[in-house]
Amino acid sequence: MEYLDYHETFPTRWEITASYAICCAKCHETKLAKHFRRKLTRAQAEARGYKGMRNQDDQPKKLQGLRVMTVESKFCTKCQPGHYKPTEMTIPEMYKAAYDGKASLPRVKIDAERKRKQARRKMSAAVSDRWAKWREAPWTHIRARLADALTSATHSVNYNRHRKIMKDEGVPEILAFYAAYQEVLRKIRARCTINARTEATVEPHTTWAELAGPDTMKTLRALWDAIPDPAKGRMRTVPMLLNKAQPLVLEGYVAPNQGSIDRLNLVKK
Repeated sequence: MEYLDYHETFPTRWEITASYAICCAKCHETKLAKHFRRKLTRAQAEARGYKGMRNQDDQPKKLQGLRVMTVESKFCTKCQPGHYKPTEMTIPEMYKAAYDGKASLPRVKIDAERKRKQARRKMSAAVSDRWAKWREAPWTHIRARLADALTSATHSVNYNRHRKIMKDEGVPEILAFYAAYQEVLRKIRARCTINARTEATVEPHTTWAELAGPDTMKTLRALWDAIPDPAKGRMRTVPMLLNKAQPLVLEGYVAPNQGSIDRLNLVKK
């Protein structure tokens, strides 16, 4: 009787594991099948035709709300799509999620209506802000001009305070004028800020003198006339409120006879 020698080759642990491994369709990583299984919610299971247990009502309360169906996806757990998140989804995506069973249709309708109301509120707020800028445009322009003049006046006050020690001719008068001028600019700017918030109207032909008031302008002119002529000659520019070459021009911002488009173009930035 002859005996034949034979050699048995048993599969290794990796070979056994690889036979049950699946390649992810998204990240293309080969993983075990357990990484591709996921449990469906009851809405997802019903969307796939799952009827559930016949005696669902007779089950204990702790078992009635369990996820009742497990499927094997072509994506691994890391690459599987997320849950239903209405804040991060559009309305069509929300209805598609209801069709796929990720959420119930009544919940999607409630979330969709809430999203529509939120969108309408945002649109209304944007329109209101746009028209608020339209009404504030002249006051914004005036405040910008006053801010530049106030910066220049502040520099002049600080510079002449330093020159006062040197006792130059006309310095006390210049310092007195710019101190009063600085205070007037601040008051006018504060008044313009209040008018912008209350949406007060302003006429196109408004001048700096009308904004400052006759008594204030009279005081500023008296202080300006008190400065000696040689000191005025050394000054580079005349203050804005007293300079006829720098009038307040509001025709581009206040145009009663023009359409709203021309004025809105000025407040786009």
